[in-house]
Amino acid sequence: GGVQNAGLAYYWYSVAAKNGDAQAAEMAAGLAATLSPAERAAKDAEVAAWTVQSADPIANELAPAS
Repeated sequence: GGVQNAGLAYYWYSVAAKNGDAQAAEMAAGLAATLSPAERAAKDAEVAAWTVQSADPIANELAPAS
């Protein structure tokens, strides 16, 4: 029941495909047909600019019990 966003899904599938996920490449290709050429070009530029970032170790820490 959530809001669907084909552009955002295309972006993340494309990032995964860029990193070698063949199934994600297929999903991105399917979604590409639902986007306008301008939206696809914008998302492709975002994917090209995406870089791996180091994980924040604090993000995986449990909050202290209160």
